Parts: sequence; structure tokens; C-alpha cells
Amino acid sequence: MLEDKLALLKEYIAPLRRAAVAFSGGTDSALLAFVTKEVLQENAFAITIWSPLLSAKDKTDIFDFTETHGIALIRVDFDETRDADFCMNTPERCYFCKASRIKAIEDRARTWDIPWILDGSNVDDLGDFRPGMRALKESACVKSPLLECGFSKAEIREASRLYGLTSADKPAAACLASRVPTGTKIDADIVSVIERGEDILREYLPDNTQLRLRYDGHCGKIETELKAVSLIQARIEEITAKLKNIGVETVSVDEDGYKTGKVTKKI
Repeated sequence: MLEDKLALLKEYIAPLRRAAVAFSGGTDSALLAFVTKEVLQENAFAITIWSPLLSAKDKTDIFDFTETHGIALIRVDFDETRDADFCMNTPERCYFCKASRIKAIEDRARTWDIPWILDGSNVDDLGDFRPGMRALKESACVKSPLLECGFSKAEIREASRLYGLTSADKPAAACLASRVPTGTKIDADIVSVIERGEDILREYLPDNTQLRLRYDGHCGKIETELKAVSLIQARIEEITAKLKNIGVETVSVDEDGYKTGKVTKKI
């Protein structure tokens, strides 16, 4: 069954002749980039928005993956924190972000004579609240091969293991702005504290543990997998001191654990 879907995916990609994967370094876009490279060879590219919302760890992962698999990487420097619509952080934030990112990617792809942009959405994304999906549909240049070929997240992970990709078990990720409660204005300082805070928290957790530091400019709430909550709680005084040192005024732990698709409304 999985082999059939992979064959279908390759058949979908082959007629495109030349394409770039919108590459975040996550499990979905990594599999898509790998298969696209396998099919289109030197006419396959990875194109990445290089933004303050992309953590240093994610940037390293992007470099490592594309270098390991010989995929040409195109960087697009971009700063969402200069976009007033984005920074207002309404429920439509992801739409404004995705729409502006797609335009920036299309503009750069055009200079490389790349007619198609491939997005890593999958069928599981259809069940979450994702305003950014609307922006994908508005572009004539964007295709979503994994979605159109019926891949679920579990099948993407399984296929990634089949190919031996290091991204197979990487936790689902969202941009750093997703940690800010809806309605709280986003700026570069808030994003910086979130990134630094999550770097601190990773010191106390096993590799590939799901993690979010929800932050509103004052209060921080730690979300991690239910099985890892006790690891944080056991060192909470030490963790709190470190987070306060970077500007987080109060610290709490979400005892219900991390849940995918959760919308941050307040802390």
C-alpha cells in the first residue's frame, strides 16, 4: 500500500520537470524534497524562507539535510515581524504569513526559472484549524503532492523510515509565532525569548520530544508531551530561574501535555 502511494507520488512529480519544494526541514517537506530530488534530479530544489521565526536548530537541520542528499538550497531572506497584518496576531495570522511567504517564494523561484512550488501539506492537515491552507489554494504555482496523493502523517513517517531519513521521527513543528496567544502583538523580542527559552527547555528533555513555550511577553507556559511533564516538574525551580533570566516573568507547566492543533488564546 505504501509502496503504491510512493509510486503514485513519483508519477505525480515526474511531469512537472522542474520544481522547488517549500522546505521547512520538517518531516513532511523533507520526504517531499527527497522524492522530488530522486525523480527530477538536478531540476529539483529546496527553497526556504530564512526568517526570525525559524529557529537556529531548524536552520541547522535544513543545511544538514540538503547537503546530505545533494539538494540545491535556495534561501529567501524574509522578516514577518515587519508585516503589520502578521504582527497584529489575529486568528488570520497564518493566512497573512502564508500568503506573503508564497509570494516571496514565487518571486525567487521565477528568477531560477522554476515553474512549480511543492508544498508539504498532508491529509491530516485538513482536520486542523489552518488559515494558511487558503493561501495555498490562491496560488496557481503551488501544488501539494502529498495531500493530493493521499498521504497521512503516519505514512509520511513510515516512508521516511523506509528511505532512512533522519527526519522520520522529528516532532511536528510550527513557527515560533505560534506560541504567542492570539491577540497579543508579535515582535522580534517576543520571538527571541521563545527561541531562547525552548533552547533552555531542551536541555531537560530527551531528543525529539515535542515542546512549546507559550509566551505573551510576560507569562510563559511550558507544554511538552504528557510523558515528559514530570521531567520538567522535577527541575522546575532551576528552569524557572533560567527563564526569568531571559525575561519570562512567571512560569507554569501545562499538566495536560502538548496537543497538536491547539490554538493559543491565553496563558
